[in-house]
This record gives sequence, C-alpha cells and structure tokens, in this order.
Amino acid sequence: MAAAVGAVGALAACSTSSSVRSGGATAIGPTTSSVDTVVDTVVDTVVDTVVDTVVDTTPATTEAPTTTEPLECLDPSNLPELVRAETSGYDGVQSQEGLGAKNKRSLALFTSGGAVATQSGSGKTRLIDYRIGPDSGGGPKGSISRAILFDLVPTSQGPAILYGAISAETGRATSIVLLDIGSDTRTTIADVATDSFSAFRGAAANGRVISSARIDGGQRIETWAIDGKGPIERYSPTAGDGTGASFTGPAVLSPDGKKIAWIEGPDPSKTGSNRKGDWKLVVGNADSGDESLRLKLGPASESFIWLDWDGSWAIISRGFGKPAEVVHTTESDAAPQRLCNADRSDYLTGVITLVRRNTISTDSGIA
Repeated sequence: MAAAVGAVGALAACSTSSSVRSGGATAIGPTTSSVDTVVDTVVDTVVDTVVDTVVDTTPATTEAPTTTEPLECLDPSNLPELVRAETSGYDGVQSQEGLGAKNKRSLALFTSGGAVATQSGSGKTRLIDYRIGPDSGGGPKGSISRAILFDLVPTSQGPAILYGAISAETGRATSIVLLDIGSDTRTTIADVATDSFSAFRGAAANGRVISSARIDGGQRIETWAIDGKGPIERYSPTAGDGTGASFTGPAVLSPDGKKIAWIEGPDPSKTGSNRKGDWKLVVGNADSGDESLRLKLGPASESFIWLDWDGSWAIISRGFGKPAEVVHTTESDAAPQRLCNADRSDYLTGVITLVRRNTISTDSGIA
C-alpha cells in the first residue's frame, strides 16, 4: 500500500502534498477521504472549546528537552484513500480551524476519476457545487440549491450525485434524487409525501440506495432501487416494536450491497444527564439482519454524526474539532481507533469520507 502523503490543514507540524485538491478538501492517504459534514438532524449544537494560553514562567534549566511521544492512533497509510474538508472556504483554505459555526459547515466527496461534490451552508441555504475535473478545466460543473449531499456515485455512464431535495415550505429533505452529472438527468429515488419525513443520509451500492431519515417519534431506514422503481423489501434496523435503540442511523451498504452498517445511539433530543446509553457501530446482513459486529464507540456524552464504510473499514466522524474513529470491521478483534496524520503528531478531526471507487450499474439510463 502506498505511503500516506503528509498531514492536512491546521496540522501545522507537517506540510501537505495532495493528490486531489478541491472544495477545501485534501486527499491524505492512498485511498482516504475526510470531510467536515452537515448532520444537523443528529447534532444540533457543536461546542467550541476555547483553550486559554498558558504562559510558562518556569526558569530555564540545563536539562535536555523532552521528546514528544507519538500519539496512539492509526495513520492514514493503513487505510483506503480519505478526503478531508477543512472549512467551507474551498480551494484556497488551508486551516482546519473555525469549523464550529453552523453556517460554516461543509462536506466534500470525491471519486477516483476526478469528480468532486461539495456542500456548504445550513438549513434551506444548503448548496451543492459539483464538477468533473479541475476547477479551471472544461468539464461538466454546476450547483444544486436547497440540497443535502449524500453520496457521489461512480456509475457505468459517469459520476452521479445522490442528494436530498429540501422542501421550500418545510425545510426538510422529503425526497431523494440521483443526478447524472454528464447528462444533467435526474431520477427520483424516493419521494415521501409527509411533513414528518426528513432524510439525513443516503448511500448507494450495487443498484440500491439506503436512506436514513427522521420521522415523528423516531427514525426510518429503508432500501430503494437506484433506477427509481421504488422501495425494496429488505432488513431495516428501525423495524420492530420500537424497544430498540433510541437513535438509529446513519446507515451505509457495503459495495456489493450484501451487508449494512449503521450507528446506534441515545436519544439526540435529550441533553446532559438526561441522555442515557452508549453509541454503537453495528454490521449485519442486509437481507436477514443477522449481526456480525456490535461494537461500543463511546458513552452518551459523545457524538457520532457521520458514517462511511467500504465493507471493511468504517470511518466514524464525531464532529468539528473532534478526532474521527476508524474500525476494521472484518477483523475478529475489531476495536475503534483514532485517526491521525502520517507522523502521528496530531489527530484528524471533523467528518471523514472515503473516495468513491465502486462503479454501480443498473437497467436505467442514468447508471
């Protein structure tokens, strides 16, 4: 596996050499993607921690300087290629700081073929910018207003964008759409005519789309045909008698569509000491629901807001300024580890995503 390329953004201890650069994001590993995402549906408030500068007044001594110990973490050279969005400032931005403000959030997704999709803004002002090739090139490019970026999908006819279309009246994503960038063709995957439905994650794999949404009193995870032919009867972690997890989602399919991974957690509407339970990563069979992994990620006081998964490596993001976690889900001793830069001098924070590589084919014209 190729060696990782330097650190990113505000990790000032290292210089950055990017194999991909766009939308304020940097490719930092052999196959790694990192992103600062917008998941207002799960975490409504990001607390910025301000650390006061402490001035050391201790007299100088002749003792040898202390050597900084490398952090206990996994560097990106051990993973597929990651991309990390630093701020909403796009190409010229080098800093990882300033990500706490809600109206500054951004998300970026890449394909190995050079397609880029980035999201900025919040609420009804969310905007997706996309292109194929460099920003200054002549490839297809455009924008989608009032949209939540879910996935960037390599298809047999070129890259497509999976997004949630936000209703101008309700401010919720009540439909899920696939846009073929090259032909500017849109296919509606799901259109749920209810004010209580609000999609916050979608992921595509092997002719299918899995959606994670809020509804009155809980969540809903469903599977759809990517060609717009409607729902597919498959296992859903949210089906049952309602006695399961207080929060379920986001969910992601493995590239072959045979397995599903999702996050479980405490009720996000409760805060402080009222919030009970642990956050967990679960992997199961997409048809039967038989679980192959159920792993504790952290206590109720933590936040795990975004999941990306290639069927083996799961990247779980904890929010702006907080270290991301990674789990090798196919190992017998799978355990969450923190991600850091190549020299292990600092953690990678924010929302991390994987570069999209698996091409999807369907019977429809769009893919």
